[in-house]
Amino acid sequence: MTPYVDPDYWALEKAHIFKKVWLHVGRVEEIARVGDDVVREIPAADASVIVARNRQKGLSAFHTVSSHRWNKVGDQP
Repeated sequence: MTPYVDPDYWALEKAHIFKKVWLHVGRVEEIARVGDDVVREIPAADASVIVARNRQKGLSAFHTVSSHRWNKVGDQP
């Protein structure tokens, strides 16, 4: 039962599994037009990301913290 409730085990899972794999943050339909974006908190990776439709109609994703002062950026839901 320990793996299901132990905070130390959860920290190990986040570090060795969830921070190293692709994680679902939304559907492309949510950002269908150029300029659309979504902001998502990802507790399993201790992260927050913004995903946006760029001018080339592709997707771009970024952490929602500035590298300068570690403040969150982007519209928060």
